[in-house]
Amino acid sequence: MRLFFLLLIILQGSRIFAQPSISSFTPVSGPVGTTVTIKGSGFSPTTAGNIVYFGAALLINPCN
Repeated sequence: MRLFFLLLIILQGSRIFAQPSISSFTPVSGPVGTTVTIKGSGFSPTTAGNIVYFGAALLINPCN
């Protein structure tokens, strides 16, 4: 029984701390206000779970 709980904690922990992987983004550059599309895997299914920075600037409204 202990082994079961240990495995459960390890498996859940790896999902909690998994980082998203970005495969591409477009465009490469643009003026302020340009819509940027980020493609990849491991993103949160909720908007609140996806925090995006461009350099030091926090993106205020992701997934709009």
